[in-house]
Amino acid sequence: MVIATSMLSPIPQAASPLTAGASGNEYGSIFESYVGRSLEMLARQLEQVEGLLAQELQARFWQTLEYGLRIRTAWPATRALLLAVAPKIEQTGTWDEWLPCLGKSIERSQAVDDKAAEAELRMHLGHLLFRVGEVETARHQLELAGHLFGQLGQMPRHAVALARLAQLVHRADGDAHAARDLAERALRMVTRSDLEAAYCHFVHGTLAGEELAVGEAAAALDEARRLAEQAGDRRLHALALLNLGRLYAQRTLYEPAETYYEWAIAAFVALEDPVNLAVAQMNLAIIYMESGKYNQALRRYDEAETTLRPLHDRRYLAMIYNNKGMVYTEMQDWARAEEAYLAACGLWRQLDEPVSLANVMDNLGELYMAQGAPRQAVATFADALALLHTGHFGSAEARRLGDEIAAHLEIARAQSPDAAPRSTVTTPVQRVAIQ
Repeated sequence: MVIATSMLSPIPQAASPLTAGASGNEYGSIFESYVGRSLEMLARQLEQVEGLLAQELQARFWQTLEYGLRIRTAWPATRALLLAVAPKIEQTGTWDEWLPCLGKSIERSQAVDDKAAEAELRMHLGHLLFRVGEVETARHQLELAGHLFGQLGQMPRHAVALARLAQLVHRADGDAHAARDLAERALRMVTRSDLEAAYCHFVHGTLAGEELAVGEAAAALDEARRLAEQAGDRRLHALALLNLGRLYAQRTLYEPAETYYEWAIAAFVALEDPVNLAVAQMNLAIIYMESGKYNQALRRYDEAETTLRPLHDRRYLAMIYNNKGMVYTEMQDWARAEEAYLAACGLWRQLDEPVSLANVMDNLGELYMAQGAPRQAVATFADALALLHTGHFGSAEARRLGDEIAAHLEIARAQSPDAAPRSTVTTPVQRVAIQ
């Protein structure tokens, strides 16, 4: 492969004055030295970038890394480049390239017995695989990363791997108890002075918020915000603001929630972080939706969708379609509501997330009820309930959702006498939008 001269200094060619008359071994040494310097320079440059990587930098990264992974002696510089770019490349949407690249990099780290790099790369791989719906492979990678960090005695990094695994267990397995255990183990591995402490408190607070332990969640997130600010971690600080906004929104305290969301949006714009910018836009749209400001809500959802579509982030796109369906339902725009819900269902099926899929199917069933189609509603509610019962999900979210779907199914069957026998679960719970 030829490296463009506008992006890197030209690689010396055999006929150049630098190498004329040089032996094969000498040329190889010159070439390896050149690649090593290119890797080191690019790693230093990328460490200074806070937001999205410019297209030119991305191109330089892929081209330079290709040579670095081929040359065994270049591993220290290749390693530095990989670890500098990993958090940034995840935001670019070039995941189809990045996933196999991580696999090759892990193989190289194993070949040179660099367990520390292998652990970091496996943790990045696990995080990204979870984002694209490869749950079991992601779980395996995060568990391996934690094991390696444990062997190395790197407890703060082991804590981060456990915290990421806790998020996976909560979202994919619906096992709130196991997720909390992992998050608490992670917290015990860090001290307040560790840079990783802010992230562990952030995950603890996020999970507590999902289980409606509002006081515990607020304290943990506020601690994460303070620690992130002290450490100069602007992105994690913005994430803490975002999730504090969610806590206020859950308590229908919309004014402070909107303030936190606007702060988070401004921070993510400054950081050029499109994924979390879209999440903040989505959550602000939920406030507008619940306040009856439907056109403002749709405008924010459209902004978020525009941000996310180039990144092919199916999870957040599925959330947007679900919530747009809810807005269209309130506006009695039945056709658009059904289209949005079906799009969300398709994505959740691809991602194999039954709790999220059941949530959307519940909304779809309510839409059919509103249109006077109880038979379609019965079939939809029954399928949604079967998803939850089959999975034996134990989170508070799954239990609330299952009770609500069962109540909706009772009502639909009462209006459709020829439907199947009734469920015995009847406890209704208020519906909430996915956030």
